Amino acid sequence: MKPRVLLTNDDGIDAPGIQALAAALSESFEVIVVAPSREWSTTSHTLTLFRPIEVHERAPHRFVVEGTPTDCVHVALKEMLDPLPALVVSGINRGANMGEDITYSGTVGAAMEACLCGAKSFAVSVIEWEDPRYEAAAAFALRFARFLLRRRVPPRTFFNVNVPSEPGDRLRGVAWTRLGRRRYPLDVRPCPPPVENPRNSARYYTIGGVGLGFKDAPGTDFHAVRRRRVSVTPLHLDLTHYAFMPRMKSWRLK
Repeated sequence: MKPRVLLTNDDGIDAPGIQALAAALSESFEVIVVAPSREWSTTSHTLTLFRPIEVHERAPHRFVVEGTPTDCVHVALKEMLDPLPALVVSGINRGANMGEDITYSGTVGAAMEACLCGAKSFAVSVIEWEDPRYEAAAAFALRFARFLLRRRVPPRTFFNVNVPSEPGDRLRGVAWTRLGRRRYPLDVRPCPPPVENPRNSARYYTIGGVGLGFKDAPGTDFHAVRRRRVSVTPLHLDLTHYAFMPRMKSWRLK
């Protein structure tokens, strides 16, 4: 019997990335897809509380959720699936999730929720946004899924994978990486209201930026993908700054 894997994403159940992922992983796994009905990019680890979450079975082993990526994972692992999956994979995301991006990413948020629920998990993204190619990322996701099932993962640890949008034969291997850093932050700019209304006194802004990049520091996720290598970064749920704690204990808070 094939081991069971749960797939989700933040681009929606009809996104080509999750379709490519499901097709690739079905070679070695029983694939269950529980994914949002629409795009939930930059929703981070958002969980819906205090209202019902609607779930529809679209086809055998394919469920569409009126909720966030985190909702999908939480409902699937806590209520829907028996037996539980051996692994949870979130993606393939359209666009990179590197450095500080992981704090915004719904793709990474879903993998984090799986880890919180006690499952092995990883998020996978292809770095190209405009014209992404998913074949190499899907092939690596299958390879990494098989690899993880044979390894003991430390508690409260999950993984973030970024794959260059290249044909598989042009990739230059795999790098175990740390998170990189942005070169400069997102811009905030005033913008006109979506609908002209003289009585509307509200202010409107857009958050974004053109050409956002990362510092090309050796050992980072960005450094790896710039050199056509797959980046695999271990992430941990404990955000405590342990190195700073001894100095902090010397503070006197009055």
